[in-house]
Amino acid sequence: MLILQASGGRVFALTQHEGNTGGDVLAGIVTLSITCARAIFDTGASHSFISHSFACEHGIPSHPLDVPLRVDTPGGDLLADRCILSYPVVLDNRGFLANLVVLPMKKFDVVLGMDWFTRHRATIDCERRTVTFIGPGEEVFVYRAYSADPKA
Repeated sequence: MLILQASGGRVFALTQHEGNTGGDVLAGIVTLSITCARAIFDTGASHSFISHSFACEHGIPSHPLDVPLRVDTPGGDLLADRCILSYPVVLDNRGFLANLVVLPMKKFDVVLGMDWFTRHRATIDCERRTVTFIGPGEEVFVYRAYSADPKA
């Protein structure tokens, strides 16, 4: 079972009317549970997250966290108590596993944070709007995203 501390997680848990992701966060379409999902790639988030409604709507089972995770959001602190372990996130037909903490989010279905970037040796280039994966012994894979800031 995944054990997370009760403090330290940070995410932009956006709704349709609140929050501004800024120009340093990229967005893209990924596949979760054979369904297209709206994702943000956020190196400012310590963990990765999935929308509670998306997980429920698509029958993705979650498990209780041993220790709840306190998450700072634009709307205030939330206490997350469920997660989805080693779930495949597909970008351009390539799968990348993610541990996803379940949160109430509306604007995006998934937030991929530093835990995911580190696990997959990925880097983000906001100017070029790309996420690059350089795995040991693997070809370099570049995913083309778009700015999460609607003004960019």
